[in-house]
Amino acid sequence: METVRVGIERARGANCDLVIGYGGGGALDYGLTTAEFPLLIRNAAKASSMKGNPIRLTERAMEEILLCAL
Repeated sequence: METVRVGIERARGANCDLVIGYGGGGALDYGLTTAEFPLLIRNAAKASSMKGNPIRLTERAMEEILLCAL
């Protein structure tokens, strides 16, 4: 649980190391723009895979993670 908490805090931070560390192209490479964030966040919050997470991410936290992924 502590590892998850640290990972979330790092993703929320300015350095975005956790998000970037997974490799692959950035979300911009796949056509994602910040204009699509609200819809993506709303849908992600309702997804069954998110409901099983031990920590509920706020909309702001998800937005910050998405910004790191750009």
